[in-house]
Amino acid sequence: MKILIKIKHIFPYLYYRFYQYVYQKGGEKWNPELRAFGFVCVIKNLLLFSFVGLPLMSKLSDDSIIYIISFMILIVSLLRKNTHKKYREMMPLWENESESQRKYKGIFLIFFCVFAIFSFIPVFIIMDLISLMI
Repeated sequence: MKILIKIKHIFPYLYYRFYQYVYQKGGEKWNPELRAFGFVCVIKNLLLFSFVGLPLMSKLSDDSIIYIISFMILIVSLLRKNTHKKYREMMPLWENESESQRKYKGIFLIFFCVFAIFSFIPVFIIMDLISLMI
């Protein structure tokens, strides 16, 4: 079975689809590049913090959590070269998709984003437990 989206293409495809969505809703005045980049950064940060920051949070003090979050935001900002202002370069990869491929990939992206958001919920639960222990 063919994989819907290669792992390395998840974030560029997310950027591509979100850019298209914002552009269709508001055109250039809504600044689709910035909004799509911001959305991809939020999803990347949620995933990074959930799977990297969460295990570290139980071992570190409250002050160091702020440094970890800042470091993760810096990493994601440095990774932006893969998506920011590259919409035109990504168009040939996906502009000739069939409607059914587009639909399935869109559903996959929705589940991916929901997973990223819900994977962050344990962070709040553990933060509450840590604060109760102190």
